[in-house]
Amino acid sequence: MDEITLSSLPFGKPHVMRSPYYKPFFEEFHIGFEYEIFEDWDADEDKSWHKQTYGEDGTNSEHIGYIGSWSMNKVRVKVLDEADITQLGFELNHEEKGNPNKMFFLGKHSLIWNYKGWCILTVRSDERQEDYTAYVGYLRNKSELKRILQMTGCVEW
Repeated sequence: MDEITLSSLPFGKPHVMRSPYYKPFFEEFHIGFEYEIFEDWDADEDKSWHKQTYGEDGTNSEHIGYIGSWSMNKVRVKVLDEADITQLGFELNHEEKGNPNKMFFLGKHSLIWNYKGWCILTVRSDERQEDYTAYVGYLRNKSELKRILQMTGCVEW
């Protein structure tokens, strides 16, 4: 089982290999939050990581308790990557050799992203007939990107 610590976050020196997962904080859990849990308490079941989504009705709320408990390495979140971005419907539009930033489009909206999690989301407003920057910052996981897309009006889930 991979150990997940704050040092496994995607930010840091570019030559240091980072884990593709990190241990989430309590505050990150919200309806629709995607994470994985290591299930090893049932001897008859497969001891492996299982994908979970935090539910509206509080389903899986017992998993939040694992974050601060003795079983702290039983919950992890996948760091945002290019596969997550394209899975949400974005298409790679521009990539330069030697430049860590990549440009993706989701219809008329654009996302500049790099492997450290930094991004700029530009939204096209048909009402104002202009583009505006809706978000600049770091996105640690797919769930955060989905929330930002919904909050800025890019998509409706």
